[in-house]
Amino acid sequence: MYEYEMLKDWLHDDEIELRDKLLLCLAADRYVEKDSPTVVRIFQEAGFRLPQSVCNPFLSETSNCQQLLPVMTHGVAVCVSGCWKLNKKGIAYVKQLVAKLQNEPAAVAASTLRDVLVGIQNENIRGFVEEAIQNFEHGA
Repeated sequence: MYEYEMLKDWLHDDEIELRDKLLLCLAADRYVEKDSPTVVRIFQEAGFRLPQSVCNPFLSETSNCQQLLPVMTHGVAVCVSGCWKLNKKGIAYVKQLVAKLQNEPAAVAASTLRDVLVGIQNENIRGFVEEAIQNFEHGA
């Protein structure tokens, strides 16, 4: 979805909301579910700390993250057995966010077309749209 090095820049970008930063961390290696300590480790490896304005000063960074994740990722991520993972809506949101952050309109178009593709019943039209998506994704 994105290069890990880009995450460091995004986490330190004051214009990106904390919710989006959390979602970007969950999207890093998106097929791996992450518990709160793992999310905090991703933050720390990027040199980012949770803002004091949203943290309880009496709790550890991991405990603060445990409290923030359910609130900030509601509707776009799920927690199973203490581990967080983006749902379909979350994956689509992060794809569009990454495309916007990378300033790539083709990536936004491809993501949008993928969402539309699910509802196309006609095989000829579906094949045409799939080809268009591949062209966008490969910069054709």
